[in-house]
Amino acid sequence: MKTYDAVIIGSGIGGLTCGALLAKHGLKTILIEQHMKPGGYVTSYKRGKFLFDVVHAIGGMKKDAPLERVFSYLGVDKKVEFIEIEKVFRFMYPELTIDCYTDIDRYAEELIRYFPEERHSLKKYFKTMQDIWQEILHSYYLPTLLQRALYPLRFPNLVKYNKRTFQDFLDLFFENEKLKEILGSGWGYLGINNPRISALYMIGMYMSYHAGGAWYPKGGYQKMSDAVAECFREAGGELMLKTEVTGIITQGGRATAVELSNGEVISGKHIISNADTKRTFLSLVGEKQLSTKYTQKIKKLKQSASGFVVHLGVEMELPEELNCGCIMYFPDFGSSERIFRLAAENRIETKQGEFGIGLSISSLKDQDLMPKGLH
Repeated sequence: MKTYDAVIIGSGIGGLTCGALLAKHGLKTILIEQHMKPGGYVTSYKRGKFLFDVVHAIGGMKKDAPLERVFSYLGVDKKVEFIEIEKVFRFMYPELTIDCYTDIDRYAEELIRYFPEERHSLKKYFKTMQDIWQEILHSYYLPTLLQRALYPLRFPNLVKYNKRTFQDFLDLFFENEKLKEILGSGWGYLGINNPRISALYMIGMYMSYHAGGAWYPKGGYQKMSDAVAECFREAGGELMLKTEVTGIITQGGRATAVELSNGEVISGKHIISNADTKRTFLSLVGEKQLSTKYTQKIKKLKQSASGFVVHLGVEMELPEELNCGCIMYFPDFGSSERIFRLAAENRIETKQGEFGIGLSISSLKDQDLMPKGLH
């Protein structure tokens, strides 16, 4: 039986980055992936002449931003070039279109242009978001009991907004319902809208772009995942592709090994799963190895609402003004909330022309991605 310090199930970007960090620190690490290439959703694929990405734009590659610190530490920044994107979103409603710039002051002025009476509230709103972001950045590592005890004093905003939704957060600053909906229009990147999404989670997503910029890896997202995988291998990590993990073996209440589809068993001091929660515990570990209370907790977890994606290759010229992380089109104010309410009842009652869509064009972000005239 092969034995490792760490066995990681799944080479999605989380598992891949985790593996690269552990290997760099000298741990004997293996990554096991059922797909033929690493990256999970952070990937690209080809169909005919066209290269398609799954991801739109990543945040945090400015100097000393969280992602940049990880990538520079691993050496990813030396293997792939990143192209900066000026606008992370364009929010389109029938009566107005607002560009969400990564430059937070420029974005504030864009909003003030449409809502001049909200100037003071918008300034206060963005200042609070920046304060929360600073607390998020400094709250990761709390090793001592004293530091844990001082947490409410050091990070008052994280305590204050811990159990609030983004809608609750917006209500503290604004009364204008249209403005509140616009400010939350990037919810599509997280899966659930303002009344349902965590305030801190949404603020973290927005601020990763406002503080760290929006970026696209030159050549497509597979280039980025391949670069992390290369750093992992260079640090001594072992990547096993086209191999499925069918079970996690436990002894004495802790995970000790994984079983592969061919019957092989690989043991490890640490077993790390980059698979989703339900698959990890209900399928790979198995209910028999879990307490009834914990099993019920896992089963009660709800998935967020789904959409569907069309990857479309076109032979036509497209205007540069469509170049942003993602264009978010909404047929009307309140349409998102109406669809979520229907989804909660397992109903879809949307007429033609009433669907919202997101549109991302990678070949405008990277002009060398496709031959001229193809997008």
